[in-house]
Amino acid sequence: MHHIHSECPRSITSGIDFVTTLVSQTTLDRLLLIKETCQRWKSPIVVVVCVTPEELNRKWEETKQEYSKVCPHLKLIPFQARDEYEKKFKYPINVMRNKGLDEVATSHVLMIDADFIPNVDLDKAI
Repeated sequence: MHHIHSECPRSITSGIDFVTTLVSQTTLDRLLLIKETCQRWKSPIVVVVCVTPEELNRKWEETKQEYSKVCPHLKLIPFQARDEYEKKFKYPINVMRNKGLDEVATSHVLMIDADFIPNVDLDKAI
């Protein structure tokens, strides 16, 4: 997918290399899957994480610090659900995906579910 707000060329045949940002969304309890993705995807990664107000206050800063050490090319973005019910039963997947797209600074995007673990070097292959 070509990022519509990018000023980079659209043609991949122009001889200009491009970078693809991987965008995903998840919850804190499933964020562990992103560590494996970080080992395989060396280009930028943006992950929007649905958190409750309690998680945001208690766990967010510690989680960001932990992941920045193992995955420096990862940008974690919090999306605050009103409560646990909204997080579990009204999971706003499209709003979170759009929020992730807003953080992309490259010309191309690969949007995946957090459960999908890409092949090694997929970012170079595409």
